[in-house]
Amino acid sequence: MKNQGALFILLVLGLLAMVAVRAMSFLDGPARPDEALVENRPIEVREKGYVSSKTCGSCHPHEHATWHSSYHRTMTQVATPEAVIGDFDSKLRSCRGKDYRLGRDGDDFWVEITEPGKPSERKDIVMTTGSHHMQAYWFASEDRRKVGLIPWVYLNLENDKRWVEEYATFLHDPQALPHYRAEGKWNKFCRQCHATGVQPFQEKMDTRLAELGIACEACHGPAEEHVRFYGDPARRYSRHLGEEAGDTTPIVNPARLPPKKASQVCGQCHSILETLLNEHKKELEGGFTYRPGEDLAETRPVISSTDMDTREKKIALLKKMGRNFIAERYWAD
Repeated sequence: MKNQGALFILLVLGLLAMVAVRAMSFLDGPARPDEALVENRPIEVREKGYVSSKTCGSCHPHEHATWHSSYHRTMTQVATPEAVIGDFDSKLRSCRGKDYRLGRDGDDFWVEITEPGKPSERKDIVMTTGSHHMQAYWFASEDRRKVGLIPWVYLNLENDKRWVEEYATFLHDPQALPHYRAEGKWNKFCRQCHATGVQPFQEKMDTRLAELGIACEACHGPAEEHVRFYGDPARRYSRHLGEEAGDTTPIVNPARLPPKKASQVCGQCHSILETLLNEHKKELEGGFTYRPGEDLAETRPVISSTDMDTREKKIALLKKMGRNFIAERYWAD
């Protein structure tokens, strides 16, 4: 019986080692080979301690499966037939003085843009944002990985599936509409809350990110050290037995954080905030410096309609952004 028990333990350790090797295989190299060749959209790289949700799924299959079926995963995707939900029917649609024709050739999607007095331009659709209530589409530009937003959004409601003008789907200052510019919008603004581990490299328009969509590491933090720690089968085996494995890696479980810091993990995107001036330049290059478990207010204070007069820092930010900043983002009640 002792020999059988030892054999069972060896088999378990062997299986755990295989899983560990599979997980570690995602760590070699800064970018996937196919991504490294992409030049017309932001690309996924494995830098700054990020390892991707695929690596997480090697050891946490149930958690990975529940996340994979969520709308967080599909927040931003490469424009493939599986991702695109809009009807690219080649019909002509006009918006703010320009004509747009959305079409498809096999697995490739495109937009033809015609401006009065200029020849038509055909651009590849390379990314999508959203998949629940609506989906927006981004086209490739001539400027490295900078992408542009077509001003049409596809509504995906149960009884209402149609194209609508993008500006009608978000609250905007009406005076700003004539100055609306779609190109570079994702790289400058949408990137941080629609992808994971973004490095904008704004001046070069060389936007890189750990993963498209809101993935595991957006809420748990970069997992490279965590993966290396559990690359040791003995540690994994000890953990499975419920023993203390001595894990001191910086991985974060929001459910175990104090309430305020737990809510800040969600609040890094699901709130109205402003970057402090000394953080702004850092973010234009390397993205948010905030990591789950830290105090969000140290770099990106939340701005609310109820306490804006209680903190000098927020008053200064409001003056910088304009007196209508609160009114344009919160209902009066």
